[in-house]
Amino acid sequence: MTKLVKAVAKYLGIQPWIVIAAAVVLVIASAGIAKCSYDSAVIEKHTTKANNETLRGTIEANDQAANEQLADQRDLEEIRRSYNDAIFNPPPGSDPDARVRFACERLRRFGHREADLPESCRHAGSGRGGTEADP
Repeated sequence: MTKLVKAVAKYLGIQPWIVIAAAVVLVIASAGIAKCSYDSAVIEKHTTKANNETLRGTIEANDQAANEQLADQRDLEEIRRSYNDAIFNPPPGSDPDARVRFACERLRRFGHREADLPESCRHAGSGRGGTEADP
């Protein structure tokens, strides 16, 4: 090995210890580059795994939000339909004023019992008739 160092030093016209130092620096740099490459692969693998978990969670949350929005839309459509029925399709014997029928339907929607409604609402659009009280 010393013959090789001396031959390279003589060929380059430098001291042999400089050749040895350069070889050591080259080995250390090569080891550092190899370590960085390895670490980069490990970090990339970890990042990909974390991104996939986040993406899965986002997809699940989006699905849940879409289902909730669909349920809300169905509920709103049912409310709209009941209000329209109260206004445009009054049952026999109900108040002729659409505003009253609409207000009565809103009171029912808010959870008021039929017995607690004003007299003008007890017939209007409930389909329950008369002054029957809800349980």
